[in-house]
Amino acid sequence: MDTDGLAQLRNKDREVVRELKDAGIDSVSISLNAESKEKYDELCRPSLTAAYQAVLDFAKDCKRYFSQVRLTVVNVEGIDISKCKGVAEQLGCYFKIRG
Repeated sequence: MDTDGLAQLRNKDREVVRELKDAGIDSVSISLNAESKEKYDELCRPSLTAAYQAVLDFAKDCKRYFSQVRLTVVNVEGIDISKCKGVAEQLGCYFKIRG
């Protein structure tokens, strides 16, 4: 499943990752988009407060339920791909550059 990683932030009263697992999802790909909150906010312009941290928290939660969790970015100017890869590795996730 591909996601922006904000489902838990949007649905605070639910256990989103557990629901995904119970629904039969077996792997998750999350759009990390940037290496920092500042870059994420600049690039994505989220309408939700603390969106970048929510993406990181969602990835951590996914790691508890899924063996395959991937964080992705698009190679655009101003995004440090190597730092994004480092974020993914710190969280124990696979990393992919989207084309």
